[in-house]
Amino acid sequence: MSGILKINGIEQPLPEHANLKVLVLEDLGYPEKSRFVVAVNGALIPDTVWNRTHLKDGDFVDILGAITGG
Repeated sequence: MSGILKINGIEQPLPEHANLKVLVLEDLGYPEKSRFVVAVNGALIPDTVWNRTHLKDGDFVDILGAITGG
């Protein structure tokens, strides 16, 4: 499988595994117990289904971290 993803607005090659959980936690190195949300093509994806979420050429992935403050 080959193709392109846009991750936080930056084009990157579509990984061979094309799995959202592996992309976020292993490829991009986000900690599993951190506070952030992930959207694919504008739809929020619950972490409970990341492992079943397969990515395809042209998908937009946005990773948004929670910031505390007032």
